[in-house]
Amino acid sequence: MAKILILDDDYELSATWRNALEAKGHIVSLSSTSSEAIAYATADEYDVFVVDFLLSNKQDTSDGGRLLLVHLKQTMSASDIEDTVIGVSGVDVATRTRAAQTVFESLGATTFLAKPFTPETLVEVAEGMIYR
Repeated sequence: MAKILILDDDYELSATWRNALEAKGHIVSLSSTSSEAIAYATADEYDVFVVDFLLSNKQDTSDGGRLLLVHLKQTMSASDIEDTVIGVSGVDVATRTRAAQTVFESLGATTFLAKPFTPETLVEVAEGMIYR
């Protein structure tokens, strides 16, 4: 059992991911803004972070999940970030998806999933990090 924090502004998608992860026995917290995710990450320890790069809500439009990654980089070692962060993005154009991945990698997150992907894929990747 692991604690997982999901930062994504698409509630239905996040809930689908949460259901799949909880079915495997994990405890999942959902957040739709970087500031809320940072509050969760400050108050508790998580084994895996699923971080959307681009958030469409008005609060986080400019930085999206980058704000959470910056916070994690200040509070965790580089190897911990690499071992715990799954970057996700749903941008339509492959070039922009690669740009999002490059920004995530510059902040230490080396695992990246391009939306759409199945909940089972997320479970597989998250559990690969948890059970290394």
